Amino acid sequence: MNKVSLLTASITLALAGCGGSDDDSSSSNSGVTITGFDGYFENAVVFIDDNNNGAWDISEKALGLTDKKGQLNVGTTKPDGILALQVLNGDGTFNSHLAANELTTNLFTVDSDFPGQPVEHNLVFRSPNSSDVISPITDLVAIEMANNGALSEDEAITEVSKALNGGVEDDNFNPYTDFVSGNDADSSLHKKAQILTASKAQNESAYNTGTKAKEIADEAKQVVDTLTEDQLKDPSFVTPVDGDTSVIEVPTYKTTVNAEVYEQIQESLDNLELELGTLGSPDYFLKIDLSKLFNDKDTNIESGLIKIDSSSLVGSNIEAVYHYNETFELNIGVSPTKSIAKAGEFKINVFVGNSTHTNSTRAIFTLNVDKGEAIEPEVKGDLELLQSKIASWSLTAGTEITAQDAFTISYSDLFDGNNLEIIGSSSLESNGLSLTKDENNQEFLLTGTPQKSSADFGIDFKIWITATDTINGLSKKITLDVPEIKEKQLNPLEEKDLFFIETPDWDSSETLSHCVSFRLEDGNFYLGDENYSASLTSSCAPVSSASSGTYTIDGDIITILENGEDPMTLEIKHTSEQGESTRFMVQSIEQRTNSDNYISMFEAINDRQETENRINQSSIDDWDDLSQVTTLKIYDDFVELHITAQMKNEDDTGTGIADADLYFENMNGDITCDDLQASFDGFSFGDVSSYECYDKEDTLNGVTRKYATYDFDFNEHFANPSTHRVYMIGLTDADPTFNMNITFDGDSSYE
Repeated sequence: MNKVSLLTASITLALAGCGGSDDDSSSSNSGVTITGFDGYFENAVVFIDDNNNGAWDISEKALGLTDKKGQLNVGTTKPDGILALQVLNGDGTFNSHLAANELTTNLFTVDSDFPGQPVEHNLVFRSPNSSDVISPITDLVAIEMANNGALSEDEAITEVSKALNGGVEDDNFNPYTDFVSGNDADSSLHKKAQILTASKAQNESAYNTGTKAKEIADEAKQVVDTLTEDQLKDPSFVTPVDGDTSVIEVPTYKTTVNAEVYEQIQESLDNLELELGTLGSPDYFLKIDLSKLFNDKDTNIESGLIKIDSSSLVGSNIEAVYHYNETFELNIGVSPTKSIAKAGEFKINVFVGNSTHTNSTRAIFTLNVDKGEAIEPEVKGDLELLQSKIASWSLTAGTEITAQDAFTISYSDLFDGNNLEIIGSSSLESNGLSLTKDENNQEFLLTGTPQKSSADFGIDFKIWITATDTINGLSKKITLDVPEIKEKQLNPLEEKDLFFIETPDWDSSETLSHCVSFRLEDGNFYLGDENYSASLTSSCAPVSSASSGTYTIDGDIITILENGEDPMTLEIKHTSEQGESTRFMVQSIEQRTNSDNYISMFEAINDRQETENRINQSSIDDWDDLSQVTTLKIYDDFVELHITAQMKNEDDTGTGIADADLYFENMNGDITCDDLQASFDGFSFGDVSSYECYDKEDTLNGVTRKYATYDFDFNEHFANPSTHRVYMIGLTDADPTFNMNITFDGDSSYE
């Protein structure tokens, strides 16, 4: 099988509580210390996976980086949420995340068992918060719970136990132990964890989905069963598996960095003590033998398979020369006609791979050049004044900063020095904003649209401006604080499912009112799901995930552009709340191209059940269930009314003809027949639009209020069952109407 480089064989995080060991300087006698080991992982990011998606999202704040012992003390209390560890391979994928957390970019995670060798893949491992350990084993538990919300943690552990034990639950299995060392050391479980890690690296997304991780765990168990004790204890002896147990994979030895040789080479580089201006020499400063740098128990390392990346040395006059077709010798030096031109820390990457230079293993060395007497750029501008200017910026999530209104930072007099290259960067760039350089005006421009508020992002945004002397390579960086990005200013109709009852078209064969569902979010307009099969005259469709159009907002006016339709504007005219239910009186204007605009008003409700209740009433429901709360216009004022429908198959005089009544109550005052007649153009109950109205009074808790009753007489009995539309039409199209459906299932209980 093809060789792959050594990926971190196993990742384990232990959360050590109070009272660390006496010789452990990183652990304190108080607080929670998170430790990553096998070996210890340096520069791994510890974070809380807030949305439990198995990824380090840029809005998730880093708790910190593990040190050389793989440890990070996160304080006296373990943070709430899913514990997670991001392992970095140094490819720059997470530079924006690191910068947003004010951490050094281009970091890579190193396993202390393999100094100088970055892990090969960017991977995340999780654990339930109850655990004091995060490992590939606890990761299985977290995945199982994430993919099956009905599972308890104990049930998920049982599933993982079976997957790692040939389908049989192991009563002694504990996923939260340190299987690497100490009393709970378990070379078999350790090797399974190594295989899980290598397998997850093949396709992390698939691994985190469905039952794939359990299938891989099952095959990992079968692989481990074939190994000797020496093979179990050798971290380089590992293979990825795919979960297909019809063919069991056979491990091979992975190419690794020889720790002893690595340390010798790094020490020789450290002992060079180079300085800016050091003159070159006819001979090399250092000759490094790479022949023993890499180990592979399966094959000999050929010199031609070693490659050098010394691109960081560009402009320094330092050369790293490797004659791959001659010897294993890497030569470091400067031409005798030149001198070292740049100071700083330089990385030299040494790779070994196969003949196609894939599956390479890296050793990363550091070469330091002291600045000597050279001077780095100095800040001469008024930083306090600049920071004050930035503090005055107004940033709001969802509100665009156009190029015309861009926020600016002048750098023309910010630094003192010649031959300076000025570079700007910002953690804001991870949140929908761009910081661009205008060399003509010597300023940086901030434009774009913040996607989230500072509170939602969880970090404090910064701007960094760096001046680098292009001659000596020395630089100076300043950090500027960005004011808080305020919460997005949403129109009240945005980001919620809304429902309203619409009367049937006059030329429609449908006689009942129906429910309309819609949603406005992120500039997209959504209607009810067209695949919804239930009747809209008695229920409301869920909102579709497919957009039906777009919308824009100007002040309080929302303009909807629905596919193939004339533009329509929406504007809230009144809002009423009752418990968690909110009702909006919305004026809509259809901006017709071939005729006059059509103005109407409807009542949008954020409660699907309440809306459905309005068109799905039964005559035998209790009085309180039949009572509908709505907002209507009475003498041009919005008034909250309770409307209750009653039905029976006899009239008020007992002659046996059907009768229906509507009761109108104003819970904040009186409502009379005159009020209603002056405010509405007509009332109908089913097919009957003739009625009598009676003013009545009711006294409750010593307060007497007037209410109105509309009586509708029917010449025929109501069929049982039969559904009828109750309809009140406003004086004009621009006035609100009231729509309701009620089914006769028997005589109402009049009160």
